Amino acid sequence: GVEEQVAVGHDPDVVAARSVIEQTLAAGRAVLTEPEAKTILMAYGVPTVETRVAKTPTECARLATEMRHPLAVKIVSPDITHKSDVGGVVLDLETPEAVAEAARCIRERVARRRPEARIEGFTVQTMVRRIHARELIVGASIDPVFGPVILFGQGGTAVEILADFDFRRIVRRNV
Repeated sequence: GVEEQVAVGHDPDVVAARSVIEQTLAAGRAVLTEPEAKTILMAYGVPTVETRVAKTPTECARLATEMRHPLAVKIVSPDITHKSDVGGVVLDLETPEAVAEAARCIRERVARRRPEARIEGFTVQTMVRRIHARELIVGASIDPVFGPVILFGQGGTAVEILADFDFRRIVRRNV
């Protein structure tokens, strides 16, 4: 599950984080998949929900037997950033059979809606519910005009609808 706070004095696993970035760049991609991004967050001590990766719906079901319910299943594709837009997310799954069926349905929907997209598999995640919790989006990029920028705001499916986010330029200052 998600820890309550980041451990004080956590030593980042810079080698693990760099490895993920190097593999992503070597694959010709500029955007991390969700499992890749979570690997980097964990390397720096940022808590994330339990997320396991599976190649097939059958493997999703096997993972589901080892995890706390309810579960979410999401598509893993380097070609799809907004999974909900293509029907690539199913929430509140309570049984391994429901998890496998959700993965099959996701694969079929994505194949219809984005036939050119490469499908690498699925994530199976423990869902976390907290009173008054909010979903968050954080991103970083290098803009050709402004240089390094950070995106921060309300996440989840609301990010595109509410547009409650902001970009800020990263400015390095010599101290």
